[in-house]
Amino acid sequence: MPYGDYNWPRRHFNSKKSHRNEIMRQQRLSSTCINFMCLSLFILSTISLLGGCSSKDHPFAKYWPPKQGKYKSILDRQRQGLPIEERPKKEPDLTAEEYEKLGDRYLQQGNMDESFIQYNKTLELNPGQNGVRYKVGLLFLKRGLPDEALKQFQKILEKDAGHALAYEGMGQAFMQKGKYDKAEKNFQKALQLNSDLWLSHNGLGMIYDRKLRFDHAIAHYKAAINIKPDQYILLNNLGMSYYLNGKYKKSAETLLKAIEAGSDPKNAKVYNNLGLVLGKLDRYEEALEAFKKGGDRPTAYNNLGYCYFLQGKYEEAIAVFKKAIEIKPSFYPSANKNLKMAKKALEIEN
Repeated sequence: MPYGDYNWPRRHFNSKKSHRNEIMRQQRLSSTCINFMCLSLFILSTISLLGGCSSKDHPFAKYWPPKQGKYKSILDRQRQGLPIEERPKKEPDLTAEEYEKLGDRYLQQGNMDESFIQYNKTLELNPGQNGVRYKVGLLFLKRGLPDEALKQFQKILEKDAGHALAYEGMGQAFMQKGKYDKAEKNFQKALQLNSDLWLSHNGLGMIYDRKLRFDHAIAHYKAAINIKPDQYILLNNLGMSYYLNGKYKKSAETLLKAIEAGSDPKNAKVYNNLGLVLGKLDRYEEALEAFKKGGDRPTAYNNLGYCYFLQGKYEEAIAVFKKAIEIKPSFYPSANKNLKMAKKALEIEN
């Protein structure tokens, strides 16, 4: 059939308007094809990045796959012609001594985590710095990690068998673990090397209190106080050693000195210990005042009831336990438990 006689569909050329519409339709199809091709290229490109970038030399290797939430920002930076990721400025290198000073500064600010990081940087540069390793050991003790602390102190002693503070640290770590015999040996070794270590004296005092060797405990507390007279906690410990040994007057006198020496006028621990001692001396009104300074009123009455209970004065104990519940009904569980004990003891006595 001659070319001119080919039967084209009439709808294509039946008018100028239809011709214009057909051209527009073809343009839309062409645009769709182009968009589809671009999308296909983008998808293929993405698949290549996800599955095909095995080489570390690939320019995207260090940035792909992007971190969660970072994908949009990466594309935005690409469109703007900016680097995919801002490179952080490298911190200037410090010396081991500078890292240690930085760690000390963080420690003074109460930032133990950052202090630990700086001390570790010091040890990376100079592993033989026993002074810094000792500080790391103390940080572990403050965190309640005695096993980690022991590792640090042992490393120190491997290089310096005469390091008194490392033995003291070992003693403190064993105390935290409840291994009192090992703690005792290490405190004793520390004091053989340096008799002025007040913490070692205090540690031995606490161990001897547990072993009911009060004369030894009192001697070590006194030695610690001679070295560090401004530490009220040593006077508190000495006072309680007197209390455990039945020397209540000396105990009360010493605890009053602890309150005078303490930086905190409302030291709950010392005031509550004093109240307990005054109760043993039948000075109940003074005991109640001491308990009030060591806590709130219902707790004070509950503690006073405990003093009466220890003295075998069960009726008085019942009365003040009821007073504690009356003042603060929410305090009922603790005070009521003590109240039941006092009533039961009174029944047995009668």
